[in-house]
Amino acid sequence: MELEPGVIDALWRALQRPAPKPRSIPKGAEDRLVESGWVSDTVLEDIILALDRRLDPPTVFDPADFASKLNIPHRIVYPRPERRSDDVMGFRQLAAADAAALFIWLERLGFSIDVSSLCIRLRPQIQGRSHLTDEEISVLFYDGNRHRMSPVSLSAPHRPWRGMNTAKFKTASDYRIEYTADDDGVAISLSVHAPKYRKPPATQSIECPGCRLTYVKGSPTDEREHRKVHRRWSAVIDPKPHRKFAHALERDIDAAWVDADMEIGAYGEIEGFREYMLEAAQASAASGAAPPENGGSVQAAAGVSA
Repeated sequence: MELEPGVIDALWRALQRPAPKPRSIPKGAEDRLVESGWVSDTVLEDIILALDRRLDPPTVFDPADFASKLNIPHRIVYPRPERRSDDVMGFRQLAAADAAALFIWLERLGFSIDVSSLCIRLRPQIQGRSHLTDEEISVLFYDGNRHRMSPVSLSAPHRPWRGMNTAKFKTASDYRIEYTADDDGVAISLSVHAPKYRKPPATQSIECPGCRLTYVKGSPTDEREHRKVHRRWSAVIDPKPHRKFAHALERDIDAAWVDADMEIGAYGEIEGFREYMLEAAQASAASGAAPPENGGSVQAAAGVSA
């Protein structure tokens, strides 16, 4: 993110001051934010001041300016009219999830902010949606990502500069700050590293020699998809005893056979497994793999000879 040198310097000085204990948003302000779903810049400044006075908005931190830099949109919001002919006046405000994302970003900078309570209350509103904004995703996974997110870098606009001096500082919550200024004391950059952040492994595109799927190794999403495809491929090419059937066979040698005397629940399990094998065969056919000699039958998968 690009900021003016004076703003970067103000943030650096604020982070070096004694940090308050992390605190949540005052309950009354949080209640109004959740109930209305919106918050004005003025109220936002009051909340930020209550969370960490070092931010001293708008002197050190200007919510409207930072929201603009982060591409978090303000909207014109109107009180709900009682009648269609009523005249109402709109106000420029941020959505509740967008405000929460702004607080999360401040915590990533190393300030003492805790929005756990707010995120818990906002989460039910977004969990059932099929599509989310970047800000809503940060609210959804706040607990898991807290203190683990990638480093934040602030830089001043390019200008001719002379010399470079670097200073380092660790906050009370173990955030590592690195500040760079030129020989004239004008800020160049500020970077912040979270205490629990771990650099992800390098990614590379590879082709599985078995199922022939090309995926990105090191990407959790791609690796999860590969495991699913590979399981279906191997179920057809190299079928192995089904775990539940294998356990059932230990108790009853005839457990894999379908007849009129078997329990309804067991019949449902076999039918479910047949559907799974059919899907696996279709996936194998789509990839050009040859089916197994035994056709992936229920008896073969259960460990019983046909």
